Amino acid sequence: MIDTAVELLGNEPVDAFSMDEVAKRSGASRPLLYHYFSSKQELIRAVVAHESATLAGSIDSAKLPEALDAYLDYVESHPHGYRLLHGGPLQADREVKTTVEQTRTLIENEVISHLGIEKPTELTRLAVRGWTGYVIAVCMEWAGSDSTRRDEIHDLLIQALPTPTNASSIKSQTAAATPNRSE
Repeated sequence: MIDTAVELLGNEPVDAFSMDEVAKRSGASRPLLYHYFSSKQELIRAVVAHESATLAGSIDSAKLPEALDAYLDYVESHPHGYRLLHGGPLQADREVKTTVEQTRTLIENEVISHLGIEKPTELTRLAVRGWTGYVIAVCMEWAGSDSTRRDEIHDLLIQALPTPTNASSIKSQTAAATPNRSE
């Protein structure tokens, strides 16, 4: 039932999503579906929680490149679920938004850990938050598409990754290029 709901929610507007269609396509009776989920919103919340847990569980890896590979595995194997998590219309529900945000924060913390940063500054957290937003935007375009190879997506995302070294070099380059106003 959850997988059917993920596919339906990932392919059609939320307004068109119906419990009857989930029951029909999953081969479950309507009463059985309502036994597990008392409302359409409860089913949607269960779907988001399921997909968020699947995504978060997929990135449990010792090294960042492997964690990113696992993330891309999820995107490839769950394109409907990925679009569902990051597509927007479900975010109007506070519980759904909280679940998605908790998953994103968990992923960001994993990235910071993989970068070997023990005490991240606010600037580091913002840089990683921006990078995860970039990852989401790229993967939303790529999910379910055959136009770009996976290895190209992986390389693109790794190259865009903020690192403490990059941040330091950018800061020193900016300082060197900026004239001193007190002179």
